[in-house]
Amino acid sequence: MAEMAAIDLSMAQVAAGRAALGAYPLRDLPLRVVMKGRAEAVAGLALSPDEQQRRWAGLQTDLAGQSTQGQLIVAEESGHYIPYQQPGLVQMVIRDLLAQDEAEREP
Repeated sequence: MAEMAAIDLSMAQVAAGRAALGAYPLRDLPLRVVMKGRAEAVAGLALSPDEQQRRWAGLQTDLAGQSTQGQLIVAEESGHYIPYQQPGLVQMVIRDLLAQDEAEREP
């Protein structure tokens, strides 16, 4: 649980590292970030589930914004276990990326 006790420090370190990378460190990498849509309590954190979700959403939005082709997708009906709770959404995202790649490879 030491990790949970240091979550604010860890988030600050991530933010500092991200700021040092500048805009679009992943350039034009096709990127989809699938984020949980339901707030859930994480054991050991003093933050409310809603505050945890708000902070997590900020980090996921930042990650998606690191590529010019980044997109944030919210799995509205899922908590942390998106592949188990919304497998169809995960399949759709993968198929979308594969179709995009195929279209870009066509002459």
